[in-house]
Amino acid sequence: MRLLTLNIRQGGGTRIGRLLEWLAPIELDIAVLTEFRRGNSGDQMARGLGSQGLRHLASPESPRGANSVLIASRFPLQERMIETSPSDSHRLVSVEVEGVELAGVYFAQKNEKKPLYQALDTASDELLKRIGISKAHSAPLTMSGTG
Repeated sequence: MRLLTLNIRQGGGTRIGRLLEWLAPIELDIAVLTEFRRGNSGDQMARGLGSQGLRHLASPESPRGANSVLIASRFPLQERMIETSPSDSHRLVSVEVEGVELAGVYFAQKNEKKPLYQALDTASDELLKRIGISKAHSAPLTMSGTG
């Protein structure tokens, strides 16, 4: 299975066409795009990924223009629920595809990411294992740097 994760920076904007051209020869099975934004750019990206065979899409509801995350797959996918605070609900999407559970997460910059880190830190070990995140019982998830 060929999987790629890519931060498309501010929704991709005028770079959408070039991004799609760059992605095409890779022949992806799954793409996880962070800083995906609903709206014209998001629609253009979704259509372009669909034309490359990635027709199955999952993205959390988000305000138009807000940075979010998109999972696009060649294979049918089923969205899985992961509870977060309402202010972070557009930053996390989880799917099951071909028997694999995959989570796409967009972490905002600086202190804005803290609530999502804290939510993942306090999430049950079973949930974290299900989406492929491991943590030591003695050490919480930590943030380093300011970016």
